[in-house]
Amino acid sequence: MRPTPRIGEADRIDAGEWTVCHFMGRGTNDGPLGPLPANGRPASVPMAEILHWNEGGQITEGATFYDRLSMLIQLGYAEEPPTA
Repeated sequence: MRPTPRIGEADRIDAGEWTVCHFMGRGTNDGPLGPLPANGRPASVPMAEILHWNEGGQITEGATFYDRLSMLIQLGYAEEPPTA
């Protein structure tokens, strides 16, 4: 989802030098997604972001996590895995 994604209401945890944020990322596939062409379909996936802050209030490191398989299924590029 290359375009500007929309972020839903976020839950934030302040842990001093670290913050954790959990939110829903929503967007429309209106640009290429790696080798996959745009198809105009929407997707919504839960996301988490973890950031480390220095004493000056600057971010020194961070990571964002999301469910890529669910996004690809919603966009029609992958199939739902079989259930046991």
